[in-house]
Amino acid sequence: MKKIAIIGILVLLIGTTTAVTDDSTIVNEQLTSSLGDFYEVSSFSNGIYTSTNIQNSNNEPHSINGDIYPYHWESNESLFIVKVTSSNSFYLEDFSYNHGWNIITEKPITTTRYRYCFLTNKTELETLKGIGNGAFDLGKLRYFQIQLGKLKLIKDYRNLTNMNGSSWIDRMIYDNPVSIPSGTWYFVFVGTIFNLDQDEVLSDISIWMNFSGTDLDITSSEGGKVYGMWFGEFNANLIVSKALTSETMIGGKTQFNVHDTFIYKFTLFRPKNQGFWTMKWITPSGSKRMRIIMIDGTEYGNLDNYYRCTAGIGESGEYKLRTNYYDTITGGINLPSPIYFVGIDVKLN
Repeated sequence: MKKIAIIGILVLLIGTTTAVTDDSTIVNEQLTSSLGDFYEVSSFSNGIYTSTNIQNSNNEPHSINGDIYPYHWESNESLFIVKVTSSNSFYLEDFSYNHGWNIITEKPITTTRYRYCFLTNKTELETLKGIGNGAFDLGKLRYFQIQLGKLKLIKDYRNLTNMNGSSWIDRMIYDNPVSIPSGTWYFVFVGTIFNLDQDEVLSDISIWMNFSGTDLDITSSEGGKVYGMWFGEFNANLIVSKALTSETMIGGKTQFNVHDTFIYKFTLFRPKNQGFWTMKWITPSGSKRMRIIMIDGTEYGNLDNYYRCTAGIGESGEYKLRTNYYDTITGGINLPSPIYFVGIDVKLN
């Protein structure tokens, strides 16, 4: 019955295919929550250049109370951590985060990538900044996968290019002050290019941060494991991806064996338009699940479970993920998307 159901879904999806077009759409998504404005720039080795200024009206003026702590760090790791400890609340006055990428493999890839700055005290987790970029062909069947017992068929029609020797820099500039409560906080900077392992790309991270407060203890560290997964890396029974038209995954699954602290987030490239999304996590601290229906870009269901499943932080141990979704186009401005996932196994000393 399971095989019949999946094949039925497949027939339905293929039967509703829209006309294929060669039009190319550049997708560039940003996340800023309520923490202020930031300015994003991408410079590529082939001369392409984009610039985006994200405005947010939730900023409040403040007077500097205490000393100014200016810092600058550079790293060639995919992960960089800044630890700040204070017995009083303090401010992040501004920071600039440059992430350079240098491809050192001939493996064909897309340009889809993501970089974050997570802020956590090991209990609470906030995405201080997140930027994603990628190019997709509108309406094109770009990926198909079916696995049923001994039957396994994968067709990858994505635009894959040998980019060995290519490089680009993504810059994020964040000018507005952020008030941070007392305690020990970790700013975790991470970037990933989907399709590539960490040793297939050389990172070049530069960070400038200005803090204000009293008796701040500021240290840094680097390194850790990065899991950057695009939708085809989920061991699913069925995946049908038609770029910016409809996205389907049935029986998606993966797992992680974490040695230190696990921080994870589904990026802004995720199902969010018209359809459904279900997920179950089995973690060292217990299970959690969510079931969401999406109508015209709005999620309906238990949103607490939704946020707990789409981003989180946890202890070492084994994590298992199961997920299903269907997302399609409507008459609005929202566009369907498959899942992209960023997870890190990192020491927060």
